[in-house]
Amino acid sequence: GVTLGPRNVRFGYDVVELTPQDLIFDDQHFLPFEDQSFDVILGFQVLEHTPAPIIFLKECHRLLVPNGMVMFQTPAATTHTGDKDLHHILCPIPIQTRGLLLKGGFINISFWLEGDGTRQNDYLKALLQDVPKEWETRADIEFTAIAYKE
Repeated sequence: GVTLGPRNVRFGYDVVELTPQDLIFDDQHFLPFEDQSFDVILGFQVLEHTPAPIIFLKECHRLLVPNGMVMFQTPAATTHTGDKDLHHILCPIPIQTRGLLLKGGFINISFWLEGDGTRQNDYLKALLQDVPKEWETRADIEFTAIAYKE
């Protein structure tokens, strides 16, 4: 894993039982790996903490092998803190996430929409290639975006 947060480091060591070799304490925008080092990059609750999401996504693109996949789970945009502490810097809605991924160089973008906006844990039953028009601008849903490098 890669993190800048000391709380995440403690979680990695204490809960997931990672060793120092398993965890990199570094800036996600400029990672210390060679080009095309990974087949898959997963991010759980990452994009909303990223001060420069396009730079971060371009870095992910650089690190993936051809046809590599990124998958980012994102909270509902309504969780944006909107205050000076900026715990969540940007909570994109689905259509914004699609735009960020396209600008990062990704293709074949799909979404897994989670629940019905009421924070229930029931998942929609299908992986959707296109976000339905009525969901594109909803701020009250969590979702996972999946995209590929050409």
